[in-house]
Amino acid sequence: DDAHSIWEKLSASERREFTEMLEKGDVNGLLPKYTPWWLFTVKEPKIQELDAKVNTDFMKTCPEVWKEIPKFSINNPSDSIKFGVMNLLYGYAYTVRYLHGDYKNSSPEFVNTVELLVGKEGTLGGRVFELADTAVETAASRVNFNPEIAISQEFSRSVKQDVYKIIKGPCYTHQNYYVLAALSDLRTQYLNSISQIKQTTKDKNKQPPLSNPSPKISLFCEKSPDLDPKILKLHVRKIEFYLSWCVAYHETEFHLL
Repeated sequence: DDAHSIWEKLSASERREFTEMLEKGDVNGLLPKYTPWWLFTVKEPKIQELDAKVNTDFMKTCPEVWKEIPKFSINNPSDSIKFGVMNLLYGYAYTVRYLHGDYKNSSPEFVNTVELLVGKEGTLGGRVFELADTAVETAASRVNFNPEIAISQEFSRSVKQDVYKIIKGPCYTHQNYYVLAALSDLRTQYLNSISQIKQTTKDKNKQPPLSNPSPKISLFCEKSPDLDPKILKLHVRKIEFYLSWCVAYHETEFHLL
């Protein structure tokens, strides 16, 4: 669309509101409302037959669960693992909302945002948490150190509720499904990013360097996320570890949350 013609059609109050949003950095207010998949729930009767069919429509709205989740093989795992999962889920939920659920072709950007929240200073970087509040708040506080991904305090607080909704799942009989779907999606984005980064590196090596690059080119070229495939591979293993743990311990470890 012609931006100039659209601007001309706006009323004075609409132009003022638009300008104020840009000045405040509240671009989220300019986008249509996004409803994440984990808000979809299924109501189950308190008393039902053992062989009663469960409404599985929620499976159509959320990411596909990884079909080859390995069996968890550690006896008596640490109680702190569940808090690491919560820290990671905050990074995931924040990023999904931040990108308005539109990230199929933006895996590196998606992963970069997650890394800023829960990478080096979070569970993916090896940090261990002993409390649920600390795990979630630590991820939320990382936004303050990365203003380029900040929306608002209200936005950051709302994502904390998202973490608990993902953990609670769509219904009682599938409590762990949303956690598995979220971590599976996160794993997919990491794997996609690794592939894209490798391909981009190959393409750059094939192109001859510019002898005298224009300042305008470097000014307007979008900076690619600075991601190291070797580190991302390690983080994929951590995500897979959490997936295995959730299959085995979600019900017993999260039932009090």
